Amino acid sequence: MRRIKAFSLSIPLLVLASCCDQATASEVRVMSGGWVLAADASTGTFSVDAGPLGRLIESGRFWVREESGTRQANGWIVQAVKEALVIRTNEPKMEWKLSVSGDVLHVSSTDYRSLLTAEAPSKIDRILVRLLDKEGGPVVWSGTGEVADGYGGNYTRSSSFLPRTNPDVMYVRLGRLEGRGFHSLFDRSTDTAVDFPEDATLHRDESNNDILKITMPVAGNSIVRVERDYYTRVLGVPYYASYDDRRFSTAPIVWSSWTSYYEAVREQDITLNAEWLGSHLKPYGFEYVELDDGYDRGPKGEHYWIENWDEKKFPHGAAWLTKYIRDHGMKAGIWLVPNSYAGALQSHPERYLYDKKGAVVQDYSTPALDQTNPATFDWLNMSSACLTGGALITTSLTASMRCRSMCRRWTSVGFTIQERIC
Repeated sequence: MRRIKAFSLSIPLLVLASCCDQATASEVRVMSGGWVLAADASTGTFSVDAGPLGRLIESGRFWVREESGTRQANGWIVQAVKEALVIRTNEPKMEWKLSVSGDVLHVSSTDYRSLLTAEAPSKIDRILVRLLDKEGGPVVWSGTGEVADGYGGNYTRSSSFLPRTNPDVMYVRLGRLEGRGFHSLFDRSTDTAVDFPEDATLHRDESNNDILKITMPVAGNSIVRVERDYYTRVLGVPYYASYDDRRFSTAPIVWSSWTSYYEAVREQDITLNAEWLGSHLKPYGFEYVELDDGYDRGPKGEHYWIENWDEKKFPHGAAWLTKYIRDHGMKAGIWLVPNSYAGALQSHPERYLYDKKGAVVQDYSTPALDQTNPATFDWLNMSSACLTGGALITTSLTASMRCRSMCRRWTSVGFTIQERIC
């Protein structure tokens, strides 16, 4: 989108005023493409602001590695040369340069033994990550046969790369962690990645978890690359939305019945595992016992969610099972398919998907809901707005299905469900 030329000067000034601290008498600043580079000779520090990201680096200092140890570069003389900062130091005598080209920060030095240290703001929405390595080994990821075999779709195949270092290691993480394999940041609010060099180390400040301590060698020249629209432009995902993880401050640890019992799961399978998990693994962080499938199927294997509770396999009912799990110190979860539901096909056929021949599209052996239909979407929104965590079922299931004063609530972990009076 082209911007009107009349605003081309006022926008950078607004950005400078709003996202950056006021300049001190000894501070020199330059602006380049929305970036702001600043250096203060009196404190011997520099900072970098990167447009919408705001403060990227602060309290930056220069050092030289010598045989006796690391020596800080002091006695700064700072000059703005075109759109770059040139910093000369007296102890030792050398020169540093900070400049920007596009979305790349360049740091150069006249001594190959140089390194810089700095702090990087890293609040809850700016996390340590390992980015896609486009120079790694090419691979093609193929999806499961669920779509192809379930309802005539195609296998998904996505081209990607394995990282050059530790290609056999997969990192799955949630929370404010760190590790030697993580030398990049991802800003979840703006879908922006910040890639530091592989030899840089990012260590979380033990006294302030919102700060990362950076150590970055500068063997002549080094760069910090900003990748905007990372998921949509770099990874090719059609849409990006930041995940709201305020509900879970740490990764929820869930035991799911599916991988052990599949749809053959019975009540005693859940109770036995709830007992063992509560006694042995709860101290190590296990929280949820999830009933995954096997409780709501109709005669053709279709899903009815919790309104078709299988009383033969679960004779004591949902409320009893929930209480049993909770009495053993665990939280109860349940799996369901929110895009497929057999219970409204007769009463609301307009809420379902049909193929070109007029047959209902099946997903998980269940009529698939048409989520492009506003009525369907409103109904799903109303249902999901009524769901919350805490327990699986806390009142009589049969009564709640017949009484308008009751509602169901579920959440994103195994669809934990709780019945309550609305």
